[in-house]
Amino acid sequence: KTVYSGLLRVRTSPWVKLSESSPLPHLQEDPSFDNLWHIPRCTTDRFYTLDFDFGAVPKFYEEEDEEGDVGVAVVQICYAFTEVVEGRSHRKMQVYTCRCSASSYSSDVVQSL
Repeated sequence: KTVYSGLLRVRTSPWVKLSESSPLPHLQEDPSFDNLWHIPRCTTDRFYTLDFDFGAVPKFYEEEDEEGDVGVAVVQICYAFTEVVEGRSHRKMQVYTCRCSASSYSSDVVQSL
């Protein structure tokens, strides 16, 4: 299946940034908005890999949140696209939000996913 007019938006906690080394082929960066890319056309079996750089958690964020977690990093990815089914186009959107606890150990981060 092929989808059209895709928009990929990535939002993160202030100390988490999309890595400069993230390979984003076939994506056109939006000239007006940060962390927004245009995907003119792609098939549903295509995937993209995003790498993130984690900075130091500011003191303000070291307090516990409502779930008792300290220094939780949040990454939200939103993908909006147009799907054509039986000659009719439908605009759709998918949102994925991931909360990862800060840790010096990669195994702790993987377990929080």
